[in-house]
Amino acid sequence: MPEKSLDLTRIRGICFDVDGTLSDTDDVWTQDLAGLLRPVSFMFKGRNPNPMARRVVMAIESPGNAVFTALDVLHLDRFVNRLMLRLKNRLGGGKPPHFQVIPGVPAMLSKLAARYPLAVVSMRDEDNTLRFLNTFSLRSHFGWIASSQTTVYTKPFPDPILWVAQQMGCSQSELLMVGDTT
Repeated sequence: MPEKSLDLTRIRGICFDVDGTLSDTDDVWTQDLAGLLRPVSFMFKGRNPNPMARRVVMAIESPGNAVFTALDVLHLDRFVNRLMLRLKNRLGGGKPPHFQVIPGVPAMLSKLAARYPLAVVSMRDEDNTLRFLNTFSLRSHFGWIASSQTTVYTKPFPDPILWVAQQMGCSQSELLMVGDTT
């Protein structure tokens, strides 16, 4: 079947996922896990825990997303989000999140924002989404942020895209979603 080309004339806005698209989340998680494994690095080939950390991060990504989706479907996501926030606050706030922007993203967003309205559609909570965007001075490029708590259901459900389309005053078929998974 021949590949369909993208009709740029019908695009009225672009939505971006954060993890794996704007933020190099897998690399950050791999670095963090490798750091935790360093005390037992003698167990790994070449005393390097990085390959094992990468395999673990890649292996938990799909099941992790499935858990978030299940919590969303069961309407437990807001409860779990509040519980995690309380736990974090009770434990003194924890360490600040470590973010890494994918090289070239800031320049790309500057060029795209001059031509299209941009939005974020993320499974992250609003606080961490805004922290990431503000850390790299990207917030000003986005007119709308659809985090995990913006709509009743989050990705992979269409609710956040429908919300963004309504905010932009266009139909969902006029939005381009940019992400790292189908």
